[in-house]
Amino acid sequence: MGWASSWPHPTALLPIAAVAAASVRALPFLSGRIAGHLLGPDARARTGVTLACGMDNGSAGAVLVTTVLPDRPHVLLPVLAYSLLQKPAAQHAVGPPRAAGGSTPSSTVA
Repeated sequence: MGWASSWPHPTALLPIAAVAAASVRALPFLSGRIAGHLLGPDARARTGVTLACGMDNGSAGAVLVTTVLPDRPHVLLPVLAYSLLQKPAAQHAVGPPRAAGGSTPSSTVA
């Protein structure tokens, strides 16, 4: 129990959990992006490989943690931070959506 009692309050762990989750979250997208570039020049295939490597079911981890450790809700913080960072990481990994003409939607004139 010695090391556990020296930990800060669980809310103080949120920034640490967010940094750890962001680091771990970026790795699959980065490896998918590298693999996509090695596979060929087709942008759609590269995007598919990047997303296939990076996306997973973070909710399953949250259910597992709350089932196995219901008396320790602070353990759930890294899992939730990981899940919350997944969609922004996916958007960042593949870039902005493209319009049919190849320009970004924000650059089209109405």
